[in-house]
Amino acid sequence: MKKLIYTLVISSAFAACSYFDKSPTTNSADNSSQPSEAKPEVPQVRDVTITPANAYNDIFIDSTAVETFIKNKNVSAADAQSVKNFYNPRNYGLAWFFKDGLTEQGRAFWNAYSYANTHGQKDASPDKQLNKRMDSLLEAETVMIEGTDTGFLNTEMALTLKFLQYKRNSDRQSLINKVPLTWLVPAKKTDELAMADSILNNKEIAEVSDSTNKPFHNLKGQLSKYDSIAKKGGWQPIVARVGKLKKGASSPIIALIKKRLQVTGEIEGTDTSGKYNDTLELAIKSYQQQNGLKPDGVITDSLVNVLNVPARQHLKQILVNLNRMLWIPPQVKDNYVEVNIPDFMLNVYEDNKKAFDMPVVVGKEGSNTMMFTGDLYQIVFSPYWNIPARIVRDEIVPAMENDPNYLKSKKMEIVRKTDSLPIIRQLPGQGNALGRAKFLFPNSFDIYLHDTEAKEVFENKKRALSHGCIRLADSEKMAEYILRDQKEWTSSKINEAMNSTKPVEVAVKKKLPVVITYFTTWVNDEGQLVFREDIYGHDKKMADRMFTSAASPASPA
Repeated sequence: MKKLIYTLVISSAFAACSYFDKSPTTNSADNSSQPSEAKPEVPQVRDVTITPANAYNDIFIDSTAVETFIKNKNVSAADAQSVKNFYNPRNYGLAWFFKDGLTEQGRAFWNAYSYANTHGQKDASPDKQLNKRMDSLLEAETVMIEGTDTGFLNTEMALTLKFLQYKRNSDRQSLINKVPLTWLVPAKKTDELAMADSILNNKEIAEVSDSTNKPFHNLKGQLSKYDSIAKKGGWQPIVARVGKLKKGASSPIIALIKKRLQVTGEIEGTDTSGKYNDTLELAIKSYQQQNGLKPDGVITDSLVNVLNVPARQHLKQILVNLNRMLWIPPQVKDNYVEVNIPDFMLNVYEDNKKAFDMPVVVGKEGSNTMMFTGDLYQIVFSPYWNIPARIVRDEIVPAMENDPNYLKSKKMEIVRKTDSLPIIRQLPGQGNALGRAKFLFPNSFDIYLHDTEAKEVFENKKRALSHGCIRLADSEKMAEYILRDQKEWTSSKINEAMNSTKPVEVAVKKKLPVVITYFTTWVNDEGQLVFREDIYGHDKKMADRMFTSAASPASPA
């Protein structure tokens, strides 16, 4: 396991001598190596109402550390004021790191920044030291932050400086320049109703119409509905065990279910009879589909549990996912591949319309598939599986010790012996864990799309089963689509390469963006609001830090 231990000067909220400073200081450094187009900002007052008890992040730094960074980095006067204006409204609470590593916003920003660097928004003065440090942080399985390492503190500050420059150089009409900074990078816990109001009343957000922001705007369209329902008290929970109820059944519980579905609009009208009729069956099947349940129309206790999730919980879930959607790289437009981890689905978009989709398998808990964006640049047919060190250590070496013929039986070979773990790969062909093809795109996590022989797993509703990579239900269809403009790669040639005894590498001439997302609620192509289970607990972690009430977002059964 790659473990990084960083130490940081953590200023206790009431111990730091500068905690109660209310006026930002100025800085006269003017020979910055950074872009100098920034115009000086009006100094912002420090928000001393933010404390460890109500902050999004309970790690605070001393304001003098910011001054030291500005001086040591020779930051321009305008950028220096921007940095201080970034930290003053958050009372110098960290933005990009928790004690256990990068915040979700930290990962999302670095992904957007890195992707922009290869797509037209080139950084004129890249920070090589920051790039190296971020590579290490992203590749580490465990990060712990403690103590007094100023190197880590400089990483936080350098990220902030890069973020402000990235934001300034982005399209002025993009969402990243329209939403309030402390909503984009949360600073303080707030009430979900108050947060919803601030988003709904922001007229500048409504003016942004770029196709990249379509998921955000579609989901924001549902925000007012759930905000209104929550303000009215939501819906009454159904306190009863139902067993199984099918069309034709009669029960007082059915009347309660009809009332519940009328609140959120799945059923129109005012019918509150206890008869399970055709209208209710259609509504139940639709609701099941929207919540990732088997759409069989059968009312069960599991379905009632999902119906009982409070309106304010759904409101939080929408807000968390709206924040996540803000960070989609704006360079991803019209034609791309999306993998939504909680939905266990891959969607291919062409001219901003879905061309096709297919089921996928994603990483199991503990081997999470990460959120990031990259361009698919190569297909390898009949690939070797170069087995990650973690799997060699945890699974293969113990198996070798128990069975001397293990490697041979699994068609594996030792490529090279080292002082610690052997380098092992699996040969192409039948039994290979990657199947007959893998699809590569650059990332720090060694994640890619690949085939699998275990097609039966796609029958499962929940498919978080892999070591982190993404298994495709139909890799041949995917290959044919990606190579459709490379005429030499006919269906027969692709099939032949997929059954080769040696790897066949194919460069993709027209690179295709791959966006790996973690949306547990979104609006689908039919205009329906969809909810999915928070399989990795990302929503819960975000909500516990974003909102004043303790309860976390909904998680359908």
